[in-house]
Amino acid sequence: DPRRATLDLASVLLSETPRDDDPQPRVRGFDRFQVPEVSVELVVGVLPDRTGVQYHDAGLGYVVGGLQADRVGYAFAAAYQSALRCLVPSLPDDRLVSLCITEEGGGHPRDIQSTLSPIDDGPSAGGWMLSGHKKWATLSCDGDMALVAASVGTDADGLNQLRVVHVGLDAAGVTVQRMPATSFAPEITHGQLSFENVRIAPDA
Repeated sequence: DPRRATLDLASVLLSETPRDDDPQPRVRGFDRFQVPEVSVELVVGVLPDRTGVQYHDAGLGYVVGGLQADRVGYAFAAAYQSALRCLVPSLPDDRLVSLCITEEGGGHPRDIQSTLSPIDDGPSAGGWMLSGHKKWATLSCDGDMALVAASVGTDADGLNQLRVVHVGLDAAGVTVQRMPATSFAPEITHGQLSFENVRIAPDA
């Protein structure tokens, strides 16, 4: 019954590749109420079998969390953390991370006014001094670390040259102010951040 298939069943299209490298599509159907459990099984079982990628690699552990989420906001948060770890695999798995790009003027490279200035002397020589402000930093009110985009100057054509650095949200000079909740995912926090002469390690 097509109506029952639409309302009560979910289908997953998988691709099996036998030893002769001839892909064989296979559809697996299951009750829609089993979607979270079966989805987790696909990530931790079928995906490693087919690709060799383990669920704890490349942030897939957060995909499992998203599949088990009971609301859109938490699923988004899990996907957000997974995406950041795909971009920066060295991020620790046990810390919430926020990506800080947007400023008062927007998120385009030319709008980034936060600055990174080299520290030439003292115990922090070789590092950076971060100053500036960010808006709409997702999960920064609950997180431990931020990836912050800032300008290190302009090139010969006047184009903003950006660098992204790791910043602990408990570092001296960092202030996080909670922004109003959004209507589509009120459980996910967003912060407005200020960085006042925050010292950044050379390898951050």
